[in-house]
Amino acid sequence: MSRRIKILLAATMALVIAGVGIAVAAWLVSGTGSGSAKAGSLTSINVNSATATADLYPGGTGKLFLNVTNPNNIPLKIVSVTAIPDPSFTITSNQPGCGAADLTFTNQSGLNIALAAGATVAFDLPGAVSMPASAANACQGATFTIPVSVNASTP
Repeated sequence: MSRRIKILLAATMALVIAGVGIAVAAWLVSGTGSGSAKAGSLTSINVNSATATADLYPGGTGKLFLNVTNPNNIPLKIVSVTAIPDPSFTITSNQPGCGAADLTFTNQSGLNIALAAGATVAFDLPGAVSMPASAANACQGATFTIPVSVNASTP
């Protein structure tokens, strides 16, 4: 190897060891645009049944059993059950002398009942229905219909 090549190699090695390297440049580019999203809509939940789970008597309370279906593709939570004020309670048995005033429904709020997407849930509301101590004797054997509204929200 010639002396000139040795000097050139030595100089190259010295530059590499000293930290001189190859410079790399990067070019940047940017752009603007927009995206869009559409909010879905919820379908009403279905109250399949709402029935008392125990016989009522003057001065007594009972549970209201509900069976509710969520037809939506997202889970919901039931947060309240309220009586629909109009129409008021009706009596499905012909019991002259027994009226809607002989039954009380206590609205239920602060509930947290999970209702999975596309599922049905059954649950009790203890103490939701009651008869006053002054309920008419004619209410014996009467069947009351209580229209309710079940409210749910996203978890």
